[in-house]
Amino acid sequence: VQNILKTLENNPNGMVYLPTNDQCPLMGNIHKCVDWRTPTTMDGYSFVNQMIEQELNTTKVKYVDTNFIIYTHWDGHQDWAHLVEDVRYRKTIYMTALMLGELDG
Repeated sequence: VQNILKTLENNPNGMVYLPTNDQCPLMGNIHKCVDWRTPTTMDGYSFVNQMIEQELNTTKVKYVDTNFIIYTHWDGHQDWAHLVEDVRYRKTIYMTALMLGELDG
């Protein structure tokens, strides 16, 4: 993130957005502990994003909590390994609107 911020030094409107990491369904690989995408691990990565925002203490880095979108259908896809397309679409629209200044995120 610090390297990205260096490239934004001459861009007063430049921002780094750190969204919540997406939860993955508890498919067989995760349940058997051979996959790193457990809910606890993903929550940990999201917490790291929050810490990055706090420690850098700049208005150019923003943690974006998207749990209200993800948690509604995080385990709904048939292959138990991806988010349902509607959920990915909602997250993309939300993040785009936030980046364009259409939301007070």
